[in-house]
Amino acid sequence: MSTPERFQVFVSSISYFSGKFEAYIRYIGLPHDRHELNMRTFRDVLENTGVQKMPAAQCPDGRWLKDTTPMIEYLDRAFAEVSVYPEDPAERFLSLLIEDYADEWMWRPALHYRWSYPDTRTLLARRIERDLVQSPPFLKPLARAYLANRQRSTYTRGDGVRSHNRAAIEAIYLDTLAALEDILQQQDFLGGARPSIVDFGFYASMWRHFGLDPEPAAIMQQKAPGVFAWLARVWNARSDALAEGSFASLMEEHWRPVWRSVANAYLPYLDQNAEAWKAGKKRFDAVANGVPYPQVPAVQYRVACREQLLKAWLGLSTETRADVKQRIPIPSVADWLETAADIPSGLEQEFVMPLKPRYQKSSGLYALKTLQGTPWDMVNGAVKD
Repeated sequence: MSTPERFQVFVSSISYFSGKFEAYIRYIGLPHDRHELNMRTFRDVLENTGVQKMPAAQCPDGRWLKDTTPMIEYLDRAFAEVSVYPEDPAERFLSLLIEDYADEWMWRPALHYRWSYPDTRTLLARRIERDLVQSPPFLKPLARAYLANRQRSTYTRGDGVRSHNRAAIEAIYLDTLAALEDILQQQDFLGGARPSIVDFGFYASMWRHFGLDPEPAAIMQQKAPGVFAWLARVWNARSDALAEGSFASLMEEHWRPVWRSVANAYLPYLDQNAEAWKAGKKRFDAVANGVPYPQVPAVQYRVACREQLLKAWLGLSTETRADVKQRIPIPSVADWLETAADIPSGLEQEFVMPLKPRYQKSSGLYALKTLQGTPWDMVNGAVKD
């Protein structure tokens, strides 16, 4: 397999998904130049990917990648010597489902811990102000206060966090931490003897948020030192040194708490979000695992996540689907796969890597738009092919 030229990788050192992607490209040894978030790189990413989000990458041939799930799938297929996906089709599918759960369901508690707790909120607002705001010194405190308030209103109250469900949101982190600690007492990586896509899925929240932000990091160090050690182990892992390692099954008993959360919380939320988006709602009242989350945004991207999971399920052979249904720890997950309604997202092409050059150029007061915040979906819609 030929060695690729260098990729240009655009990341933020405080970004949820940048940590996931950086750990992966370090693992496979992808030659790259790293570009840290600033106003210029943010604009470049927007104009070439349609979203103002990190991470993104420019291929040596000039084409672009975005969104860690299809980015990793593409790089794993095209450049990796050692795949992070199990060869067994049933295990591969279940890995994709757990990765999606880790990416999307851990988001709310990660952002809650970052923006609800004063010490962490102050620290991270300072970091964003340093990276994005080119203001005179006397305005910096005002910029930090504005950013802290903007992030808190968007990602806590604006994402359904209220006093009545705060403990339940924190329990998502605490319960996941306990489950991962149990798994990591038995094996070096969540994937087994070497990292799988499941490791990188959980790494998004566990590294740059829970493992580094002051409040959740202190909890992790005290309650789950095995998870804390795993963070460094994944960051330092190299595929050439672990090529002979084997994957462990996601259908083992110690994965049951995670599958229970998938069944009782995440899949019902995905359905409610998709139905709300289909009905044209911008916000809706969600209930997951019996916990109400009032007025959460109807997120088109998560409609697409749901669509991709069902597409992968339908792409399995009849024998593999029967194998999954027979072996999965929580039967209601298999029931959902069989009965979930098809709700198209309109974002299918956004999962095809590398991207086609079809995005509009940014215009107007770009810096002001950036400070106003980044919507959860496409902000610079694609030009028709």
